[in-house]
Amino acid sequence: LLVYAGAYALADDLLARVQEIEPGASDPLVKARIHQAVALRALVRGDLAQHLVRIEAATAGYVEAGDLRSACMAQITLGFARSDLGAHAPAERALREALATAERLGLPGPAAYARHTLGLVLSRRGALDEARAVEQEAVRSFEATGDARLAGGSRAYLAQILAQLGDLEGAEREAGAAIDGLAGAPAVRAFALATRARIRVARARPG
Repeated sequence: LLVYAGAYALADDLLARVQEIEPGASDPLVKARIHQAVALRALVRGDLAQHLVRIEAATAGYVEAGDLRSACMAQITLGFARSDLGAHAPAERALREALATAERLGLPGPAAYARHTLGLVLSRRGALDEARAVEQEAVRSFEATGDARLAGGSRAYLAQILAQLGDLEGAEREAGAAIDGLAGAPAVRAFALATRARIRVARARPG
């Protein structure tokens, strides 16, 4: 939560304390939570390799601990991490597996999160029509549950997808809607602002 709120100094201080106890941790659930926290901070820092290594360990730890919901959520993040490093096919497989698990377990939140991330990965490999449909469904799901942060993130991804499809007007509209709903999530709002800026540049470009 501290990272999502942009309180990076406080997050770093807390993580430093947590990592001091990491070598002595034996409970797989505790170890998985530490891996996941360190993975998130690595992502924000731009250390994609560390993010991947840590989220792989977190996923395995949650499975070992029998925490299926957390394992599902971590696997979604694993799909994102793989895609960030260009491994789109393994990323898509992980996300489709996580989506199937979430639906089988009756977990609407993780299912929506899986669709949110799957939409991005599909767009990266050029499956734009499916990406748009999947991301639109994610937006509807997050708005239905009142999750403003992930609804805004999904709208920002949807804006990118629409821009790739050539619908720059629709893309700017979605980016604007994302920004409006992200006042409490500065890191995600910054991403939405950057997305809208790129779209506006594209709209102003001749031809």
